[in-house]
Amino acid sequence: MIKKIKSLKYYIFMLLIGVFFLIPLFHQGFYLSHDGFAHVARFAAYFSSFRDGQIIPRWAGGLNSGYGTPLFIFFYPLPGSLASLIHLLGFNFETVFKIIIGFSFIFSSVFFFIWLKRFFKEEVAFAASVIYMVLPYKLLDIYVRGDIAETLSFVFIPLIFLFIDKSLKDKKISSIAFGGLFYGLFVMAHNGIALIFSPMLLIYALVFAKKIKDTIYPIFLFVLGLGISAFFWLPSILEGKYTLAKVVVANLYKINFLTISGLFYSNWGFGPQVNVKGGLSPQIGILFAIIPLITLFIVNRFKQKKQIAFWLVVFFISAFMTTSYSKLLWEKLPLINLLGYPWRLTILSGFSSCLIIAYLLNTFKNKFFLFAITALFVIFSLPFITVAKYIPGQSDGFYFSYQGTTDYSLRTDTIWTAGEFYLPAKDKITIIGGVGKISNLLRKSNIHTFNINGKTNLSILDSTVYFPGWKVTVDGVKENIQFQDMNHRGLIAFNVPSGSHKVSVRFLETPVRVISDVISLLAILLAAAVLIFNKRINRIIHK
Repeated sequence: MIKKIKSLKYYIFMLLIGVFFLIPLFHQGFYLSHDGFAHVARFAAYFSSFRDGQIIPRWAGGLNSGYGTPLFIFFYPLPGSLASLIHLLGFNFETVFKIIIGFSFIFSSVFFFIWLKRFFKEEVAFAASVIYMVLPYKLLDIYVRGDIAETLSFVFIPLIFLFIDKSLKDKKISSIAFGGLFYGLFVMAHNGIALIFSPMLLIYALVFAKKIKDTIYPIFLFVLGLGISAFFWLPSILEGKYTLAKVVVANLYKINFLTISGLFYSNWGFGPQVNVKGGLSPQIGILFAIIPLITLFIVNRFKQKKQIAFWLVVFFISAFMTTSYSKLLWEKLPLINLLGYPWRLTILSGFSSCLIIAYLLNTFKNKFFLFAITALFVIFSLPFITVAKYIPGQSDGFYFSYQGTTDYSLRTDTIWTAGEFYLPAKDKITIIGGVGKISNLLRKSNIHTFNINGKTNLSILDSTVYFPGWKVTVDGVKENIQFQDMNHRGLIAFNVPSGSHKVSVRFLETPVRVISDVISLLAILLAAAVLIFNKRINRIIHK
């Protein structure tokens, strides 16, 4: 009981420090950031998709000037799902954005603290967790980029490490289930950050397993997590060929390398580009960069040489990968160029630096020095608690009627269109050939139905971007979609015979998505079964 009370004070201190660093979020209105508006608009589109009956939102029907976009097939579903749930409690979407940002910022450090308590004294774990909280990259995500998805993903990283360690040490099947669940949520929070961290997570499990056979536990953890999130990442990979993602993003990395000096420090700016005055500053941070360099020369003095060596390797490899010296690897390694921004790997450098700092702090016997160094990191991070400017808040109605795609890089534009649509269509359904009349139009994001009476055979245009999954039926009979008409590039066009008919245009799951959905459902059921019957399963395994 006394130990729990002592731990409680650290949680309270983390909460107070976290709230202090979140003061700009309490300002009236909203704040200008790179992606903030886009994320809030996605929340509204995601909520609309749920409301329209999309159990797994795939299609954002109101975006792209009402022409729609397959945005949710390719962009992380967890932020939108959480936002929709919180919105149901009565909060407007801008407030929801701030709530998710704030809780993610604080709980990422709380879970970091819980993980580190397995290896360090509580005061050391607390100090390292505060230092992790004030990483420049995390503050960059909140106040400059407005990247709520990356901020949310940081919550799951220490939890995955925690259950990897538990699975290796305790060999309990429940650790695999919990770890797999959190790894699945991690992938759903931000697939790019998951791509960055996953190789390191797997290597960590392999390196710190006492016996080769023990690695089966974390491997099952990863497989379970991939299964849980398969409904998202599998269609995203397999159906990406229908979008401009590879064309648009493939060479983006070439202009987003950092300079060596920029790794340590660069002036804090709010522009979109790196290495320019007033631009983006995805620095590791002076203190975060210098301490691993110093530790490199004194690593033999530590008892935990293997652990420190591991994190030093992670630090230097990830730092190297942010610079142009790694250009050849960005050209040759599969998938990595889809990240677009090499500077993203500074979050991995910063994370590993926090672990190195924790081992260094663990050698201090005097608590005064321990907390003095922690305070120094906090003070160095104070200039980053700033926004470009505050702007008037917008109503939910503004976001429900948002006309953009929310994807500034045009990665989800289909290969059949001429790009993003900038003006709404005059009519949602148009007769482009023949004579007839349309009535009783009902339109949701994923379902368009109407009656049509044609004096002649008709050609119909539905002002919706075509993507695999759209199906047209006339009186219940499937009709072919003509989406490659040069006069209506990438839009849904089809023929209807003369007479009175009931037409339905629906967005359905493709075979790839159905298989992915089934995999996720089975994985979720497996995780649930493991947690329900974990004692019985553990007895069988350890007989």
